Amino acid sequence: MFDSFDEETGELSRLEYYADGTYKRFFTNAEVVGKFSTGPVEHQLLFGTEYRHNAENPRFQFSNPYPSINVFNPIYSGLRYEIAPEFFRVDNVDTIGVYLQDQINLLSNLKVLAGVRYDYVDQFRTTQDLGEPREEFEQRDSNFSPRFGVVYQPIQPLSLYASYTTSFSPSFAASLNEDDSTFDPETGRQVEVGIKADILDQLSLTLAAFDIRKQNVSTPDPENPLFSVQTGEVASRGAELNLGGEILPGWNIAASYTYLDAFVSQDNTDIVGNDLANAPDNQISLWTSYEIQQGNLQGLGLGLGLFYVGDRPGDLDNTFELPSYFRTDAALFYKRNNWRAQLNLENLFNVEYFSSANYGSRLGINPGAPLRVLGKLSVEF
Repeated sequence: MFDSFDEETGELSRLEYYADGTYKRFFTNAEVVGKFSTGPVEHQLLFGTEYRHNAENPRFQFSNPYPSINVFNPIYSGLRYEIAPEFFRVDNVDTIGVYLQDQINLLSNLKVLAGVRYDYVDQFRTTQDLGEPREEFEQRDSNFSPRFGVVYQPIQPLSLYASYTTSFSPSFAASLNEDDSTFDPETGRQVEVGIKADILDQLSLTLAAFDIRKQNVSTPDPENPLFSVQTGEVASRGAELNLGGEILPGWNIAASYTYLDAFVSQDNTDIVGNDLANAPDNQISLWTSYEIQQGNLQGLGLGLGLFYVGDRPGDLDNTFELPSYFRTDAALFYKRNNWRAQLNLENLFNVEYFSSANYGSRLGINPGAPLRVLGKLSVEF
């Protein structure tokens, strides 16, 4: 784990880091679907409820110094250190959700969807430093989240749609502001409009425009990246173009282009207008594969993937930037009856790139994986 970095000498100070624990998850849900008509209008009503219980008991070690390393002349000592956890947590989180949705066929070519969801989250968490008394944190949050949508088909191969959805996510109960007040739940809403055209029987083109707003988003604190602060509101707006399906028998394609303008839209500091970390303006992806349909080589196929990610900020203050990159993947596969063998080559040309930055810091930059070869053999019964 990094501690500090001297840009002139290249010396990176490090800390011993260890984490383990026990984690238990329980989830159950039940749904009832009913269909009925009110005159000429058809309804499909969905009622559901779900329950989640998360029980976690992690422990950590992160304070003891570890020998530094020089990034310009790295010497990997591989020294082992004693495992002695110093920070402990016990977390119990119960979530209850209830939702109701009605899909209404107003006309044969006009459908409307309306729904609402209610969530109640009860968190009880404790933290303890070694040799110190245990601290307890309890937090209860609830919220209603409505959603609406409409789809209209002026002609059979063309669909126009619009949707409005909202979201709700409680903050971590042990996360506190500088004045010891709890973080507010993260809320959001998304507005999207789009058009989908069926070019061929199995090939479609979709164009969508969206505007997403989230309030109380937790981000790394520029003053101390190991802690978080909540921004007033962040926005992500843009457009996405997708082409997917089968062009010819055996030849499939999935291509997309995304333009994204992600920024801080409201805040009580001077970061309003700053771009969000790790959010590129432009992304392009293409995956295409061909499988031989007949003859002795039937079932043999090849795949090729091209991925471009544009420049993006590494932190919320926009003090540094991660450069764009272009990556190529490939695949070779063979299918016969219920057997399938596949060989994937990721980052085919071993391109060096940075995938993301953590903690809003230059010290938390993640390099992209080098060339990897993965094999898979499967059988279906």
